[in-house]
Amino acid sequence: MGRRRRRRAGGTVAVAAALGAALLAGCAGGAGSPEAPGGEESSVSQDPPGEPSAGSGEEMTTTPSESPSAGPDDGAWQDVSFGNGTFSVPPSWEIDIVGEGDAETPRPVHGRGFCPDDPSLVTALALVTWTDETTDAHEAVAAEAERAAQHFYPGRSPRLTLDEVDDGGEWATVFAGVAMRPSDDPCDAPEAMLIVRGVPYPDGSGTFLFLVLGELGLPGSPPEDDLVRIASSLRT
Repeated sequence: MGRRRRRRAGGTVAVAAALGAALLAGCAGGAGSPEAPGGEESSVSQDPPGEPSAGSGEEMTTTPSESPSAGPDDGAWQDVSFGNGTFSVPPSWEIDIVGEGDAETPRPVHGRGFCPDDPSLVTALALVTWTDETTDAHEAVAAEAERAAQHFYPGRSPRLTLDEVDDGGEWATVFAGVAMRPSDDPCDAPEAMLIVRGVPYPDGSGTFLFLVLGELGLPGSPPEDDLVRIASSLRT
């Protein structure tokens, strides 16, 4: 077990979407409560992959890898592995690789190229991260949703609406809607959907976090159900 590393990935990402009442009703408890990972074989008890929490002051951004991968558009979802954990994304998503060497981490993204003025922008992403500020997963997921909204949309006056945190099992999960100040930029979405899941590290050093973000109302926006399914697919 090594010291957790804080690192920066370069690039730009645009993320936003809406969170509807029907979606919340459909997903209540849908993510399940995976058994809390533990022991030396668990990815969350070792150096965690991904970026630090949005509250760390580091940039949470992305650029295309040299060879982003995308599965065949045959309906089969792609498994994305990090450490000893896995989640799944739709076949249309590209899987970028951020970081270098032992710090390489998969970063699935969706909708790249929707914005003619900046082809690097995407309409959705999923990432793994962590915080060392608390071991209370309920507190960690709510705080991370707040921080992520402010971090991704600092100039859009984001207004966050949090659903009740579901922490009936080892994992805590929260769904959030983010409304932004209107923009004349056709590449800016008016609303965002954010799902955060978290589980404490067995050694008491913090909380592992998984974020799924997506934009609605733009060309290439992902279906809301896909974002929910991605968040629900996390297993360790």
